[in-house]
Amino acid sequence: MKRIALVSRVLLLVAMSLTVASPVAAGAGPRPIEDFVDRQGKFCLNELDYLDPCPAPVFLFVPPVANFLGLSDPSEQLFAAVDYAGLADDFAGGIFGTQTTGSVTERALKDGRAEVHVRLSTTNALSWATVFGDFNGPLLFGHRAPDVLSGAEAALGESLLHVKFINTAPGAMLPDLIQLVFVPEPGQELIFISFVARANGPLADGTPGRMEVAQTGLFMTGFHGAVADGFPAENIILRAVGQ
Repeated sequence: MKRIALVSRVLLLVAMSLTVASPVAAGAGPRPIEDFVDRQGKFCLNELDYLDPCPAPVFLFVPPVANFLGLSDPSEQLFAAVDYAGLADDFAGGIFGTQTTGSVTERALKDGRAEVHVRLSTTNALSWATVFGDFNGPLLFGHRAPDVLSGAEAALGESLLHVKFINTAPGAMLPDLIQLVFVPEPGQELIFISFVARANGPLADGTPGRMEVAQTGLFMTGFHGAVADGFPAENIILRAVGQ
């Protein structure tokens, strides 16, 4: 119970930080959130490049849905997916009604690059969870998009994503998160990422359940002590509704 209360407080505090307006720095400018959302799922892991279409064989974490960043809780041996960019919804023909809103602000840096802040809010996001290290293993919560199309019950939720990074230049294409995290281009630097989400849906035994996710990554800390892996907070909680 203490851990559930702690994660709930983290969810509330991060949600507040994502919704409170902050002053715009000198030289900053807004960009449409679509500049970020439309780039998700576009990075081709086969070629480590942006290719459309990606040549076969296409490497997908959870085929046939385009790749998006997953979430993990090593201490609880859990892996979760929340469709923050609507890629599972696109595959399913929009049946989940996933909606994205948010903001992108960009500030020119003296070295010619740009500091970018992305704040993305998603509703009706398909969500599911399985055992850590096995994207396609037995489900512990919710169902993947192909299963839902075959009649399984969907777990839908809402999420808040906040990313701060250095991009190659003002106005440059914004990155797919998969590329930014794992294969940054020269000049790109990931500084901070946080993700919070809540979703309701079935547990593995069909019991109505809830999944709560709180993840924070800090990448400019020197990777020492509690932040040695870059993620001081990696929490995924699964529980029956009412518990």
